[in-house]
Amino acid sequence: MLRVRPIILTSNFTQTVAQLRELGLSRLENDGDWAEFDSGNGKVGVFIEAPETEAIKLGFEVRDAAIFVRRTLEDGTHAEEAHTFTGPGARVTAPTVSVLSWPPPRICACPSPMLFPPLRQP
Repeated sequence: MLRVRPIILTSNFTQTVAQLRELGLSRLENDGDWAEFDSGNGKVGVFIEAPETEAIKLGFEVRDAAIFVRRTLEDGTHAEEAHTFTGPGARVTAPTVSVLSWPPPRICACPSPMLFPPLRQP
């Protein structure tokens, strides 16, 4: 099974955590600026952004970029391998958005905000 984990970066950390709990997700860990939830079919991470940042960013962790790209192409969506801060990743491009995915960081227990680029228009 291919593992892809969505990561939400938000300055409204407490509110986002509360909303995910209201949706029925169980919190697995919470260390103050990082929370991880179990959705029943996978995990979702939430990471706090600086308070002056009022945007919500969405990123994804992918364990095997080559398999992810191959399966995404097989499903009919454009994807290509891309270099990221943590190693080989993937860029998925749809008609209105381009999203970068990367492998999980191997050094730190929680993600660095530099690893999570905002969604960009192609």
